[in-house]
Parts: sequence; C-alpha cells; structure tokens
Amino acid sequence: MKKYPYRRTFLWGENRKRIEVYANTEKELEKKILDKKAELMAQDMTGRKPITRKMLVRDYVEQWLELKEPTISGSYYAGICYTLNNHILPEIGYYRLDQIRNIHLQKLLNERNHMSKSALSKIRALLKELFRSMMMQGLLNEDPSAFLTVPKSTAEEHPHKQLSVYEITMVMKTAENHRFGLFVKLCLLGGCRPQEAGALTWNCVDLEKNTIRIDKALKRKDPKGIGPTKSKAGKCSIPIPAMLKEDLAKEKKEAADPFGYVCTNTRGGRLTDTSIRRGFDSFKKDMEIAAGAETYRGRIIGPKRFDSITLYDLRHTYASNLAASGVNITVSRDLMGHSDAALTARVYTHTSEETSQEAVKMVEKHLKKQGIG
Repeated sequence: MKKYPYRRTFLWGENRKRIEVYANTEKELEKKILDKKAELMAQDMTGRKPITRKMLVRDYVEQWLELKEPTISGSYYAGICYTLNNHILPEIGYYRLDQIRNIHLQKLLNERNHMSKSALSKIRALLKELFRSMMMQGLLNEDPSAFLTVPKSTAEEHPHKQLSVYEITMVMKTAENHRFGLFVKLCLLGGCRPQEAGALTWNCVDLEKNTIRIDKALKRKDPKGIGPTKSKAGKCSIPIPAMLKEDLAKEKKEAADPFGYVCTNTRGGRLTDTSIRRGFDSFKKDMEIAAGAETYRGRIIGPKRFDSITLYDLRHTYASNLAASGVNITVSRDLMGHSDAALTARVYTHTSEETSQEAVKMVEKHLKKQGIG
C-alpha cells in the first residue's frame, strides 16, 4: 500500500465521524480537505452519496434507478429491480466502481449457467446498460462489460410441440369436468398465452360479437400482478370458437362480478404463476386417470403419458391447427398476437408428422394424375 507523506484527520457531523485525508504535498492536502468537506456537505444536504468512481456499485445503482424509473413501464422497472436484487447486487454490490473488472462480471454470468439462455442474455444486457452509463459520466476508464459473453446454458430446452389427436381428445374430455378446464380451453381453442388467460376479465368477453379482447396479462414481477400484454401486437381481439362459447356463456351467467376474472384460483381470487402451475398439474393428473392410469394414495403409479405437455404446447397446437387448416399466415399472426408473421412461421407452424404424411400422399396423387409411377 502506498504511503503518503502528508496526512490530516478531522471530525464531521453530529456523530463526529473521523475523516482522514492523505496527499503527496501540503498544497495537495489542503485542496483534498476542501474537496472532501464540500463533498460531505453536499451529501448532508441531499441525503445522497456523491457520484464518484470510489462509490459502491449498490449506491450508484440506487441513484441510477431513480433516474430510470420515470422513463420505463412499471413492469419493466420491476423486472430490472428483480434482476439487480437477485443476481447482480449480491455479487458486486459492495465493490467500488473502480474495482470492477471484466472477470467479476463474467464470473457472475458463468455461475448462473443453470439459467436459460434468454435469462442470461437479459442479465448481460442490464450489466452492459449499467456500466455504459458509468462510462458516459466519466466514472470509468474502461468498460468492464464490453466483452461479456453469455455462457452455454445447462438448462434443459423444452421446445413446444403439437399435441396428437389422442392428446387433444384427452384434454377436451378432462376439461369437461375439471375446475381448470376453461383455462385450458382458452389456451387450446383460443390460442391465449397462459398469462393472458389468467388476466382475462368478463368485461372483455363479448358473446354477442363473439369475440374475446386480450388487453392485459399476468406479470409476476409487477407489484400489482397485472400489466400490459407481451407486446403491442398482443393487444388484440380473437373470435370465440363454438366449442368454447357454450362454456363461457354458462360461466358468465353465473359470474357475480361482471368485471371479475374469468378463471380464478380455488378461493375465487386472481390466478398467479403458482396457482396456474398447480392447476395444470392437477389437470394432467386427471388426464392420466381418464387414460387408465392407476393411483396409490393419490399418486399416479407407473409412467405418465401426459407429463411433458405444457400450457404453451396448447397454444402451439392452436397455431399449428390454423396452419394445417390453410389459414393465411397474416391472419394467424393477428390471432396469435405476434408483431411479425416471421415469428408465427418460425415458432408456431412446425409441420406435424401427420401433415408430412398427407403432403406425401398429395404429391403421389398428383404424379399419378400425370401418368407417372
């Protein structure tokens, strides 16, 4: 540690905090004392710590968030706070700004390789935004986030799949008597995202016009639990299929609150991520029983046929059925609430095995008409 030839100590504030100042020359020492007292006085007046390269990352983040909050949506702000408080500040919050190096940030990401690639990318993006703002204020000489790379995720990928005819039949059969049946039908027959189905209220269901208005979604990180749809395009109206209209009409007639939630938890309240997960787990258990599975003390014995099905598989099946039925991709995009038709084509219109076999038969039929084969 470097030793300075000049040093002076003074007391500050009601608590008589001891402040020490070091310098190479007496003239430099006097200047540093004046600067330090001005800094302490400004801190006492504003209640904030001065922004310097010696401040802690957590103190800088606190002031950065105050400036950031008015410029973004509530749900986005809540998401940033969640990432900061759970992933970034526990690791580097107590470092000074000038102590942070690329190795610290890369280690932070590498230790979270159990998370999905998408989640890791969001953490990296937030780190880059945070340290870019420090660079803009001249607090750092080099940007430690400049060359961050997203580590290879060890999280298992769960690509969405199209349900088979048998699986769809079992879903519809189970939905007739299960309390979570209407929720499942909204995803399978209406193409709703699970978060949209959970936030759907009765005033958005118009049985006369035969439409459902999607204008909000569940938001786990939002303090209110409800926020805007995934994108602007997600805010749309979708037609009500005949197989779903009868159920909606029956439930709406019995609904006590015309502005209440269409799908509720066991206590009649708003659904959450946890209650949705538990509800669908219960639904799949009843599917297994309906398919002939044996149970022991309330548990399924033996292999489970439907355990791999996810709620997004229901929405995927809806989109694939639109494609298989010959619905124009632009119309499918609007019904799915996508901002780009390319997303609809890339993510939701994988060709099923049955469709492939049918295509082969159509080609064979065409060739035979041409006298070939």
